[in-house]
Amino acid sequence: MSGDSPKIVAARNEVLKQLDSVPEPYRETWRKRLKSKDDPPHFSVCLEIYLHQFFRERGWGIEIEPELPGTPNRPDFVVRKGDDKEGIIVEAKTVLGPNAERRQDDRLMKLADDLGGKLNCTVTIHPYYDLPSSLPNRHIAAEIEKKASGVELLHEFRIAGEHNGYPYVLGVTVILEEKPDPTADVVSTLGQVVDVDIGNSVRKAIRDKAGKYGNIQVPFAIAVWPKLSTHFPFPSDDDLVALYGDEKWIISSCSNGVSHKPNGVFTTKSEDGTHRYSHVSAVLICYPDVADDSLRVYHNPFADRPLGIDIFKGFPQCTGKGQWVL
Repeated sequence: MSGDSPKIVAARNEVLKQLDSVPEPYRETWRKRLKSKDDPPHFSVCLEIYLHQFFRERGWGIEIEPELPGTPNRPDFVVRKGDDKEGIIVEAKTVLGPNAERRQDDRLMKLADDLGGKLNCTVTIHPYYDLPSSLPNRHIAAEIEKKASGVELLHEFRIAGEHNGYPYVLGVTVILEEKPDPTADVVSTLGQVVDVDIGNSVRKAIRDKAGKYGNIQVPFAIAVWPKLSTHFPFPSDDDLVALYGDEKWIISSCSNGVSHKPNGVFTTKSEDGTHRYSHVSAVLICYPDVADDSLRVYHNPFADRPLGIDIFKGFPQCTGKGQWVL
């Protein structure tokens, strides 16, 4: 956002104009994140500003970080179209590439492991939005230790603050029971050390968000900005890889063709044979910095709470493998 070229000035003015429509106190908080020199908080708030404007321009009701019954987590948005009282949970995630993702993941996983050993419990930490890199781990650890003292069995809470003028919010879970087996999300995080292609980066980003609202009986969409892509826009083939799995050729005496491995977000199954992320209704692939083709919608064919096609009428939508509608 810095610079004086006509293109940068125009982009900056547009983002600031959209920011003016955001109500306080979120406007000031987002403005601070927008000024961050770190890429993760800067680009993540650009996506949130884009989404706020996207729904607002189309007449949707929109709540920012509302409280939900049954969880301490607060989604980025709950949006409502027309007379819909239930609404749709929308979580935003910017993908800046495996190196940036890995640095934050490794940092939080090490911090959680260190705290778990010190407190004799299992600790999980997830950021509501990307952390400023200058925020010392000792500050986070001190806040978690303070809130975790005297915990019985299971405790979930949020910690929030500012560092060098930039806000941060973390969700924390502390479990005093026997440590559980690693979840699919942890496995996918560790896998990033060796598997760094674009499809897997997007796949991991979606999985990181997918586990936050599995028990909430409200449609749930994840909006992703693949900022790491060198393509404009990010190819739909890579979207399909992330959501439906890696492609594999099937050659037999009867026919030849392309199938997908069951490692996509929509196709991954749990041990009991059910689809692991069936609570994710749809994934929105967004491009705040691209005028045309700025949004593509991918409906989960295995969703427990599917979205209707008419909700995003006029935008490219995929209802299954290669089945596109407008």
